[in-house]
Parts: sequence; structure tokens; C-alpha cells
Amino acid sequence: MHDYAKIAAWKQKERAEWVKATKRPKKSKRSRKKAKRRKLVPVNAQGYPANWTPRLRHYVRQLHGWQCAWCGKKQRELGDRVWLHVHHKDKNKRNCRIGNLVPLCPDCHVLVAHGGYWSDLRGDELCAATAAQKAKIAAWKKVRKQMKDDAKEYAMEETARKMGLAPPA
Repeated sequence: MHDYAKIAAWKQKERAEWVKATKRPKKSKRSRKKAKRRKLVPVNAQGYPANWTPRLRHYVRQLHGWQCAWCGKKQRELGDRVWLHVHHKDKNKRNCRIGNLVPLCPDCHVLVAHGGYWSDLRGDELCAATAAQKAKIAAWKKVRKQMKDDAKEYAMEETARKMGLAPPA
């Protein structure tokens, strides 16, 4: 069993260190030099800051309706074992602002973030996989465009009916 007092003390110490490391430097020349040496926020082994948490990633997925921002694939289509990835638009792991984060399905994340590179594919296999993925994304975009056009047309018909310009359905 864990000693919760020790865990709480450790978390408080970590938070104090993080706050100390992220404090805004004073305006003097000396403190600006110190700030340059100190650099930004502390990061973990993968290069993510302390505010990169499962809760944040869950919030981003929820904010976007549990669907890929690129192709529109829903989380439930991926299954129970695969989650939507959360991608940094500016590719800076330390920038965890909500506006910089978007959910992507694993296939789109490979294309968007890594330029279509799969570590286990080489040569012709990579080209074929990338072409297949691009075709899949083009098909999804076409479907999404059609859905948007249909929605606009329906909205226009509804408005005309409400104004009495069209016969009721």
C-alpha cells in the first residue's frame, strides 16, 4: 500500500520546482541571462511538458466530438484498443494550448505529422501505403463535402418553407 503523505509531499515538491522553473524573469539583464540558461518548462523523457496529461488529451478529443479532425473518422470506428491521437499543429511538443491540439486517427496522424513515414515500411510498400491512405482521405473529404452541401440545401429549403416561399413538405 502506498504512503499517501509521501506521494502528496512529492507532488507538492514537483509542483514547486515546476513553478520555480516557469516563473517570469525580472526585467534586469542578469535575470534575463539566467532565464536563458534555465530555458522553458521541465519536460519528461518523451519531450512533453508537465501539463501534457491524459485528462488534457481526453478533453481535446471530447472538444472535437470524438472524431478525427482530418478525415472525420469517429472514435467508435477505431475500436476499443485504438485511441485517436492528439496532434500538435505547430509540431512543438511544449505548446499544449487547446487551439494548437487536434485529434487525429492513427492513419491520418502518420500522414500529417510524419509525412507518410511508417518505420516498418520501405520503398514500394511505403509508396503504396501512402497512396492508399491519400485515396482514403480524398474519399472522406468528398463525402464530408457532399454532407455539408446537403445540409446547406436542406437549411435553405427549411428557411424558404418557414417564409412561405415554398410548398410544405
